[in-house]
Amino acid sequence: MGMVLDIRTMYFSMALAGLYASMALFFFSAGRYWREGMRYWTLGFAFQGVAWTLIGLRGIVPDVLTIVAANTLLVANYSLHYCGVRDFQGCPCRKSTLFLPAIATAVLILFFWVFLDRIFYRAVYIAVVCFLQVVALAWALLCGGHSQERRSQWLTGGIFCVGAALWLHRLIHILLFSQDQVSILESTLVRNGSLGLGLGVVIIPCIGFLLMTRERDERMLRENEERFHQLADSTFEGIVIHDQGKILDVNQSILKMIGYGYDEVIGTDVMRYVAPASRELVLRSMQSGYDRPFEIVLTTKGGSTRTMEVNGKPLAYKGKQARMVALHDITERKKMEEAIRDISLRDPLTELYNRRGFITLGEQQLKAAHRAKRPMLLVFVDVDELKWINDKLGHDQGDRALIDTANILRLTFRESDIIARIGGDEFAVLAIDAADMNPELFSNRIGQDIHEFNRRESRPYRLAVSHGAALYDPESQLSLEQLISAADELMYVQKKAKGNR
Repeated sequence: MGMVLDIRTMYFSMALAGLYASMALFFFSAGRYWREGMRYWTLGFAFQGVAWTLIGLRGIVPDVLTIVAANTLLVANYSLHYCGVRDFQGCPCRKSTLFLPAIATAVLILFFWVFLDRIFYRAVYIAVVCFLQVVALAWALLCGGHSQERRSQWLTGGIFCVGAALWLHRLIHILLFSQDQVSILESTLVRNGSLGLGLGVVIIPCIGFLLMTRERDERMLRENEERFHQLADSTFEGIVIHDQGKILDVNQSILKMIGYGYDEVIGTDVMRYVAPASRELVLRSMQSGYDRPFEIVLTTKGGSTRTMEVNGKPLAYKGKQARMVALHDITERKKMEEAIRDISLRDPLTELYNRRGFITLGEQQLKAAHRAKRPMLLVFVDVDELKWINDKLGHDQGDRALIDTANILRLTFRESDIIARIGGDEFAVLAIDAADMNPELFSNRIGQDIHEFNRRESRPYRLAVSHGAALYDPESQLSLEQLISAADELMYVQKKAKGNR
């Protein structure tokens, strides 16, 4: 009968060892081994698997392994679980919390086995230590952590409370028997009670800890989404996140622009809100991943249209690749442009704004930039040797040089920037968004564009310009004329340096 009991115990122990090993492999293969205490729980389950393997091999392997090593690994397992919980809660344990209980257990169990040779002392010590460790685990789970992971922590802490009760029950039974009866007790009630404790406690803590990490991820995802919405709603630009045209998220600014509610927009196709004349352009930009600003027309819920400057960038959103589009409402500016065109504020030769048009639009943008705390760049450009071209090659060639310069400036700057010919051979540009347009970058870009033009086009002259750029600080009180004067002085310095070479 005793042999049957030992065989059953061995099978039961091996089953538990396989279960713990499976849990360790599952945690390790989940790809989150080094996150939020996962490494401690993985090692804890691995230690438990080895401990139950040694218990199952009792009588086959030396007793020193089954008695000392198995009990040491059992205590180390609970220490690892406790450190894992505290690490998950953002309160990492000291190394002494992890190593001292296991070291003390190894030393004392070896001492009891060698010098006292009484199973009673070993059983009492293990029951007391494991009871205290499980109580500490339950206390950490039930009284610590974030409020939004309480359900899973209460589940895990509750099963450890049951585990603590079982260890206490085992301790009481050991103390009630005489020392001569402990060996019989250990081979039957206590050992089988330990096996039952292992089986009852292994599954639920594993599930509970996985639920804790999942709830933590979900909470952090919600917090990130709330932070994104707060930032997105605080901007004046409309923001749309879409996946191949299907709208995933929007901010309040774009909803105000088009007049729809949030629930009306989510999940619909972006083409629903794009005016027919702009749909081909939008479709082309989505297919090519175009990342430079362009203009489109949107149709509002009331049937009116709004002109938008659009800029799109790829974005990782909720674990998949999407596209974020920023829309700046330029309807009023477009209306003003039409009004300016109506009163002939354009230069007839280059079709750029003339000085009056530049001043009118520039003053408006200067006020808007001051309110929005947005920097701008004012560039003053002068065509080199235009008088020589007119005198030697004729005014037709001089006009051609002015038109070529205007086209190069259109290529260098954005469509939304204000470009004007303000004098005979003088041009001015007001770059509305100077976040990525500093003077050095502009100088390199226009130099490259002019070099490419001279290489590509056949002219009886070599086109060259001198330029100066002044950055507008929204905190300053500089007027547009002062900015023009500052850029003009810098341009003159460059032109003078060319003449000295």
